[in-house]
Amino acid sequence: MQNFYHLDQLIQGYFNQDADLINEDEDSIEGIIALFKQTASDEVLKELADEVDAFLNSHQDRLEEAFTQRYGFDFSPQLWETTAHDFLLTVRTMALGQTAMH
Repeated sequence: MQNFYHLDQLIQGYFNQDADLINEDEDSIEGIIALFKQTASDEVLKELADEVDAFLNSHQDRLEEAFTQRYGFDFSPQLWETTAHDFLLTVRTMALGQTAMH
């Protein structure tokens, strides 16, 4: 299994089943990513964006399935009214300091 250390940290640490309790009342994907960014260095954010690219490239034919297999116990994009693809693009965009667009 590939190593997606920073992506794992973001999803398992910030979007887990206790997200509503640990994220300073933040209830949007963008807001929670912003909380992660507060403690992440520029290098970590660049590596996170690179990991998103690698995840997208590695699983392009079965992205939703691969995302659910890896993160399904911690995070379900459907519960946030999005897809794994759109979530990952939001993470990438924000990690690179750009405004998320949908």
